[in-house]
Amino acid sequence: ESEHISIQILRESEGTKIQVVMLGLDAAGKTTILYKLHIGEVLSTVPTIGFNVEKVQYKNVVFTVWDVGGQEKLRPLWRHYFNNTDLLSHQKQTW
Repeated sequence: ESEHISIQILRESEGTKIQVVMLGLDAAGKTTILYKLHIGEVLSTVPTIGFNVEKVQYKNVVFTVWDVGGQEKLRPLWRHYFNNTDLLSHQKQTW
């Protein structure tokens, strides 16, 4: 299994709440990663139409993670998810 995640800091986080947007092509593994972080399990998923959002807590930090659908028709909408974003995770591929 090979996966690559790159993270770019968009602005400094304030306190212990961090907004995360996960972007990438369809079937790259974004939803799988989201639910592995959220409930600790790998689930069978279907293509995301729109987005999934979950809160994930790690120690004293609460991450609100937005998993945005990667289908070609949805990509022009990605720019609308950047407001108030602290971290951008770009999922390139999952094998």
